[in-house]
Amino acid sequence: MIIPQWLSTICFVNTYAILWSAMEVEIEGVDGGWAKNLPTDLCLGSNFTWYHVIMNGIVALSLSYSLRDRKLSEIVFYTSNWFLVEDFMWFMLNKGFGWENYTQEAIWWHGRFPWYLGMPLHNYVGAGVMWVAVELSNNHNLIKSALFSGATILGGILYGMR
Repeated sequence: MIIPQWLSTICFVNTYAILWSAMEVEIEGVDGGWAKNLPTDLCLGSNFTWYHVIMNGIVALSLSYSLRDRKLSEIVFYTSNWFLVEDFMWFMLNKGFGWENYTQEAIWWHGRFPWYLGMPLHNYVGAGVMWVAVELSNNHNLIKSALFSGATILGGILYGMR
């Protein structure tokens, strides 16, 4: 049986994101969100630490290289997907958070930004970027990938309700 390319790609991207989330939980600890317990400084006065800049750089480089034969819009789609899945799964995998504590009040580093329907604004921005990428790529298999990621997130919610 041949696995469709869209399915193997989204499985790779989501697995990579979930494994990265698990690694970050191990590094940061149950109470260490936003690298607060790590020996890192804020990057050039922004809200990002050098830890986050380096992490984001590694992810952007590795994803863009592994997807180098794709259209730019597809690379943007999968990269946005990676960051949405990774960020959300960090909370679901972290015993200090889970679904019950996925709230604006409990997540101080996302809490200072607007939340709508129980999610931070950046989730909607990321989903919007993915939608624009689908339209620009004219690759409607990306819709299947987005639905698969939605199922992955639902699985994360179920896990986070433990």
